[in-house]
Amino acid sequence: MLKYIWILFTDKESLWCRWIHSNFLKKDNFWIASTPSTCSWAWKKILQLRTEFRSCFAWKIGNGFSVSLWHDQWLADGPLDLLFPTSIIELSGLLKHAVVADLFSPLDHAFKSSLQSCGFSVPDQTNAPDCFTWNQHSSGSFSVASAWDFIRTKKERVSWDSFIWNSDIVPRNQFNLWLITKNRLPTQEFLIHYGRIVSGTCAYCNATSDSIDHLFFNCRISATLAYFWATRCNLPWKSRPWMDNLAWAIRLLSALVVPALKNHLMKIVKDKATTFTSVPDTPRNRRLQRSWDLDPSIFTDRLKR
Repeated sequence: MLKYIWILFTDKESLWCRWIHSNFLKKDNFWIASTPSTCSWAWKKILQLRTEFRSCFAWKIGNGFSVSLWHDQWLADGPLDLLFPTSIIELSGLLKHAVVADLFSPLDHAFKSSLQSCGFSVPDQTNAPDCFTWNQHSSGSFSVASAWDFIRTKKERVSWDSFIWNSDIVPRNQFNLWLITKNRLPTQEFLIHYGRIVSGTCAYCNATSDSIDHLFFNCRISATLAYFWATRCNLPWKSRPWMDNLAWAIRLLSALVVPALKNHLMKIVKDKATTFTSVPDTPRNRRLQRSWDLDPSIFTDRLKR
C-alpha cells in the first residue's frame, strides 16, 4: 500500500492518480483529506497509513510550486501544520492551499523571515522541479524492499542462517531445515503437544512417538542411514540432538565443503545413470535430466540395442 502513496506523488499523469484526484482528493491535500463514506477498501487502507508513515516521505525543494506549504514535509522538523497551531496558521495571512514558492514572493517574505528567526532552516529556491523522496533509503527512491526492511521486526542474526539458506541446497530442503531448526516440524510429539493427536509411534521402529531428534538421529533406521552416508563422505559422525548436530555441521561443513559434496553426489548420479537399462521418457524425468545435466540417451531402451 505504501507504494501507492509513492505513485500518487511521483506519477500524477497515470490513469489511477488522475482518477483519485478527480473523485476523492479534488483540491484537498492527500495528508489531510477526509476518508469518504463510500470508497474502496484499498483507498481506506491507504489513508489509514498516513498517520504512521507521513514522516517517511519528504520533499526536496526546487522551485517550490509542487509542495504544500502547510501539509507537506519539506522542513527537516516536519510539516508546518503539525508544528504550529491553527491560530498561527490563520494569522500568517497565507492561504490553506499555499505552496512553498509563496514564501519567496515579496508579499510573503515576512513569514519566511519568521520561520528562520524560529530556528527553521528554509531551503533556497531554485529553477529545478521539486523532488518527492522516500527518506528510509539513501537513494531517496521508494522500493518495496526498502519499505519491508523499514517496517519488519529486526532481531539478532542467528548463527545458522548462512548454512540453511545456502544457495547450493534445494529450496524445499532449505524450508524443511528451517522448520526443524525452529522446532516447527509437525512430528508426532509436536502434534501431541498441541492436542492434534492423542498418541503415535515411529513408523520405522514402532518404539516411541517420533520427535525431531528421534526421527532423524535416534531411530535405528535413520541412525543407520546417517552413519552410512557419514562413512561414505569421510565425515566423523556421532548421534546428537538436532541443535548440536547443526552446530557441528556449521563448524565442519564450510562454504567450500557443501558445493564439493553436491558435486560429488552429482558425479555419483551421473555415473549411475550410465548403468540404467531404461528410464521412462516423462516430463518430470526430462526436467531432472536437464537439471542434472545427464546424457539424454538414458531414455533409450538399452535392452533393445
